[in-house]
Amino acid sequence: MAHSSVFSQPWLQTHYSHRSSPSPSPSSSSRCMLGRHDAKSVHFDLRTRRQFTSFMLKFSAGFSFIATHHAALAAEIKKAKKVYTNLEEAREAGEKLREERDTAEGPIIILPSGVKFRELEPGTGRRVSLGDIVSVQYIIYKMNGLYLDSLGYGKEGKDDVGETLTFQFGKNLVPKAVELGMEGMQLGGRRRILVRPQLGWVNGDILPHPTSSAAQRRMLNNLKQPLLFEVELVKILPA
Repeated sequence: MAHSSVFSQPWLQTHYSHRSSPSPSPSSSSRCMLGRHDAKSVHFDLRTRRQFTSFMLKFSAGFSFIATHHAALAAEIKKAKKVYTNLEEAREAGEKLREERDTAEGPIIILPSGVKFRELEPGTGRRVSLGDIVSVQYIIYKMNGLYLDSLGYGKEGKDDVGETLTFQFGKNLVPKAVELGMEGMQLGGRRRILVRPQLGWVNGDILPHPTSSAAQRRMLNNLKQPLLFEVELVKILPA
């Protein structure tokens, strides 16, 4: 295809049609003009050959570049899509990946109450105190990372970007594990708190309530399991 397109160029068509067309025998009166014409033809022939050579060199370089990068990309894809045929090998690879992610996110902090959390972002503002009115954004996950519900991040196409959940800190309005995990948290900080069932949504008055019917179904199906509550402290109003 590339060879055909090269020879379809107008400047090449002109050159080859000129070379293939028969030329009449020159008369003696036109020999001087013919000499000039031959000189121009030679010059035109050299120019078209240079143009053609330059084009082919550029084409060859471009093709080589594409082939090299395609091979590198194929190798990366093959590496990323490694298929495990041994269940134990796959489990070990998953554990290694989880450990690498955990290490990158920082250590797990265990409170005297037994509540665990990870400091994702430390924050730089004032610390929350009992009785403060706080506004937070949150995401709730299962232990395996599956999404359950959120507020403030526009997930699942929800028009809630920037919205917050507001409550008085220390009044048992949210899961006990969340309040314990938020102690000492600074404004602008973000933590991921482990919420066990006995310190979670123990009654229907506990906030936050599901933000949609789909979220309600997911939450009801998982309330008896440990959940992850990722909370971002957006605003603090002193008591």
